[in-house]
Amino acid sequence: MPPTPLPALNLTLPRQPATRLPFRLAVSFTDAARLVEIGLAGQQLTWDGKSARVEAARLPPGSEKLTIEAVLSGDLGGTVRLSGKPAFGATTRELYLAGLAYELETGDTLVRSLDASLHDLIRGTIAARARWPLADKIATFQPRAEQAINRALPAPFRLRTSVNDIALMDIHLSEGAIGVKGSVEGKAEVLVDWSLAGCRRLSR
Repeated sequence: MPPTPLPALNLTLPRQPATRLPFRLAVSFTDAARLVEIGLAGQQLTWDGKSARVEAARLPPGSEKLTIEAVLSGDLGGTVRLSGKPAFGATTRELYLAGLAYELETGDTLVRSLDASLHDLIRGTIAARARWPLADKIATFQPRAEQAINRALPAPFRLRTSVNDIALMDIHLSEGAIGVKGSVEGKAEVLVDWSLAGCRRLSR
C-alpha cells in the first residue's frame, strides 16, 4: 500500500507577554491656541493668479468640538471656521481635528462664489498646520514607564521590558485643556542569571 500522507501541522506560536501601562496627558487651550496662531498666521494661499493671507487665527475653548477661526484678507476676505473633534495620529504622535466642517463668514457675494471652489484648498492648508504634537510628552513618559514596570524579582530572576506601542483610549475636552488617555504597550521578558542560580547552560 502506498504511504498515507500525514495532515499538515498547524502550529500556533505563543505570543510574547505584553505589558500595558496607562497614562494621561493634556494640552491646555492656551498652548493649543498659541500653536494654531504660530502655525497659521501669515500663511499665503494662492490659486489661479489670486491669493489670500491668514491675518490671524484663534482657537476658542469648546465642550464637544473645537473650532479654528482664521481671518483671511486679499482675494478671499472673511473669517473661515473649521470645526472638528480632536483625534490622534499614531504615526506622527500629534493631535489634530478630524471631520472638519467648513464655514466662511463674509458679506461679499463675489467672495462667496469664489470660495465655493476653494473649500479643499483652504481646509487642507489649515488642517495641515493646526496640529498639537505629543511626541515630546510621550517620550518623557516612556522611560518612567519602563522604570516602573521593570520590577525586581527574586534571584536569580529579573524582568526586562521594552515600551514600544502607543494605544489611545480616549480624547476629551475639559474646561481648560484637551485631555488624552492612553497606554504604552511593551514586551516583557523574564531573564535568569545563571551565575546566581548556581547552574550552567548546557552546551549543544
